[in-house]
Amino acid sequence: ATFGHRRTFIGHTHWVRAVGFSADRLRVVSASDDRTVRMWEAHTGRCLKVLKGHAHSVMSVAFSPNDDTYIVSGGRDKTVRVWDGKDGEHLAMLEGHTADVTCVRISPNGQHQIVSSSNDKTVRIWVCDSRFSSDFGPQRRAYLLRRPSLP
Repeated sequence: ATFGHRRTFIGHTHWVRAVGFSADRLRVVSASDDRTVRMWEAHTGRCLKVLKGHAHSVMSVAFSPNDDTYIVSGGRDKTVRVWDGKDGEHLAMLEGHTADVTCVRISPNGQHQIVSSSNDKTVRIWVCDSRFSSDFGPQRRAYLLRRPSLP
């Protein structure tokens, strides 16, 4: 296989920490120390949206793996954020980690589950029983999984 550079995405004002493709491969998301998530048009490199809400560096970002319905991001402000995958609207802020959020992903099972990891040495699974609401509402249930002790 031969690889070649196709496109450069310019717009962040500080280090870029994470990137991801949409399921349809038409868009790219990026997370940066400039406290933003950016949504890009993959074939042109044009910035479609700048998602603002994190109070510190954004360390991880991901689209919903099956349908691009949501974007999730996690950052040094100890929060996980949920965004509308089409228009970038901020839908929810999930709090509970006590240190930087280092990685976020959305489950491919269609059940509105988010998993996050943190420098607080935990992994959390966030579950919403229905569509995400603007405040994640009373449906929010967070499960805390601790790293098992090693022999």
